[in-house]
Amino acid sequence: MRRTRLGGPLMPSAPSFQAVPGTKAGFAGTVPGAGPGSGATSTVETASGQQVRLVQYPHMALTQPSYEVAESEWRSPTFASKISKLVQSLTALRCFSICAPKTKWPVQIIVVKIDSVSGEYDCFVNPTAPGYDDQNRVAPMYGMWENDGSMGNVTAWVIRPQQVVVTARDEYGVEKTQVLRGLKARLFMHEFDFLRGTTFVEHALSSDFVMSSTALYQKSVWPIGFPSMEAHMTDQQMFFDYTTNQVVLPEGLEWLHGMNAAAAQFHFDGRLGA
Repeated sequence: MRRTRLGGPLMPSAPSFQAVPGTKAGFAGTVPGAGPGSGATSTVETASGQQVRLVQYPHMALTQPSYEVAESEWRSPTFASKISKLVQSLTALRCFSICAPKTKWPVQIIVVKIDSVSGEYDCFVNPTAPGYDDQNRVAPMYGMWENDGSMGNVTAWVIRPQQVVVTARDEYGVEKTQVLRGLKARLFMHEFDFLRGTTFVEHALSSDFVMSSTALYQKSVWPIGFPSMEAHMTDQQMFFDYTTNQVVLPEGLEWLHGMNAAAAQFHFDGRLGA
């Protein structure tokens, strides 16, 4: 189904499970004055005291297509160690997903968290997803406010397919084809942009749909229906379903409700990518 812009009065919003304002995970944001290829990075200190270095846009690793993992690198004794460090960064940052270029490793690898309890993850090496960014495809779509630790305080309303077919290898080199749905599909597509040298911001319908994360907590002073009815009524970590014209809790994000209920015990930044 093609996406449509809504008109008329605002529809009742679904219950919000967004993160509590101010519960940041120590993201340093964009480095001031960083130009293209400047090598800008930020050092993120997690609640546990662990330091994780993230490149900041427009670092070359995020503005140029990343490389396929070569067979020689698969056989390298350091490959498993690099994958392990990538997973450790994801866990330490308490975010949903990460890709290798954000850690100055410019190869096509994406790691996506499965849930917040088990610590399990999915690894996609040299992934392909034909047609994932085709804005004219006839398919069910979700709208969501996306952000990323490598993009500072930038948030954008992005419309993507509800599911995507991905072919890749896992961290052991085993080929796999998966149909990703809900949050997992969104996370993969969000990181896949970076592997191609683009960002989620480039999917925004116009500059009206790009703003600071802080502004999302100030909707009471926005013009009614700005920047669109569906974007206005959808909170962070929620989807707008263009098939049913309703705000819905993303499939795969049910655990966030319990995590926010225990916000006093668990710090969460609410970012999609690291």
